[in-house]
Amino acid sequence: MERLAQEPLDLTSTRNSQLIIFTELIHPQNGNDILKIEHQDADLPPPITADRRHPFSSSPLFLLSITAIYAAAPSPLSLLSITTIYAIAPSSLSLLFITAICTAAPSPSSLLSITSFSLSLNVTANSAPSPVRDIDGKEVRAGIDYYILPVFRGKGGGLTLASTTQRCPLDVVQARQEVDHGLPLTFSPVNPKKGVVRVSTDLNIKFSAATICVQSTVWRLANYDESTGRYFVTTGGVEGNPGPETVSNWFKIEKFNDDYKLVFCPGVCDVCKVICRDVGIYIDAHGRRRLALSDRVYRQLASTTQRCPLDVVQARQEVDHGLPLTFSPVNPKKGVVRVSTDLNIKFSAATICVQSTVWRLANYEKSTGQYFVTTGGVEGNPGPETVRNWFKIEKFNDDYKLVFCPGVCDVCKVICRDVGIYIDEHGTRRLALSDVPFKVMFKKA
Repeated sequence: MERLAQEPLDLTSTRNSQLIIFTELIHPQNGNDILKIEHQDADLPPPITADRRHPFSSSPLFLLSITAIYAAAPSPLSLLSITTIYAIAPSSLSLLFITAICTAAPSPSSLLSITSFSLSLNVTANSAPSPVRDIDGKEVRAGIDYYILPVFRGKGGGLTLASTTQRCPLDVVQARQEVDHGLPLTFSPVNPKKGVVRVSTDLNIKFSAATICVQSTVWRLANYDESTGRYFVTTGGVEGNPGPETVSNWFKIEKFNDDYKLVFCPGVCDVCKVICRDVGIYIDAHGRRRLALSDRVYRQLASTTQRCPLDVVQARQEVDHGLPLTFSPVNPKKGVVRVSTDLNIKFSAATICVQSTVWRLANYEKSTGQYFVTTGGVEGNPGPETVRNWFKIEKFNDDYKLVFCPGVCDVCKVICRDVGIYIDEHGTRRLALSDVPFKVMFKKA
């Protein structure tokens, strides 16, 4: 038990394992201490007293009584003067307190005046976390097979199992091929009665596959690997039975912008000191993409720094021909594509983005010092407004290269550079302006 100092108290950030207790609640109109109000009405609950020697010896009854007072109070309790505050952390009954405020407050927002400081508290009646949704917008259900896929294009496929440093247990890795969805898996929330998988909720993740190992396919966090300085995600965990013995087996799905990310921050043990980190991708010396705790997340659900528009990248595998595309010369009457001629380049593919698949040069990116090639350009209409959408094909020895040096605007000051490959920290091979040209050849789709 810890007494709070005279400082702002943010109740909206209180975690499930924390509980806030008020020992004195003063009504602003009549000055009564609501926690000690006399039982003058048969409809009101009996008076409440908090024994300071053992103030939380019966905390469930204490909170239920507070809830009853809030519900039965004859006037709104949106403004209260609070003098003595205690905070404890071993209980998960804080939801009862939030329910009490929601019952009594006349509006979603209540202002609490706490001795010499104040705060604005926004309370919503719906305390349940949002459901996780699949790519079709449907709620993800417990016990149903799903694939976990990356958001970004050109960053491998779904999640699967592989032997890395030892034969068994198998570790969780990302498939190298983007077309490989990996292995199906199921989610089991900490509360098995909840059929919907929700964000910020502890859950077990289990591959729906048979392996050569005797260990289970339930995910767990392995011990610290000193050789790499990483905590890797492996298998061999225990399904269910939340507590200190299984704390390494629980993961969470969190919202990340418009997508999702995997997180290790188990809340199944109040007395355990746990690590809270995102789950990312670690590429080892053999090129295996292993799941590990990281500062860079593995985004589920393709794009590079944002979901849309999609960027132009090179496929990692030589056997992957990528997506088909078309060329549209600045003079649409010319049926033959010629070197040193302005043209639009457009992928012949449907995407999840509303932007077009016409290539365009993105704005300068300060973090990398690069001009990247992205999509969302406009086809045709040559002029100052579309100057970034025009590229050229130039002869390069016996092959060809792509060039950005648009000639569709006589009054524009443009950059003239070759298009090359920039490999970012995730290993994604992004098209960008470069002094080293990207040699290409053409094959009819």
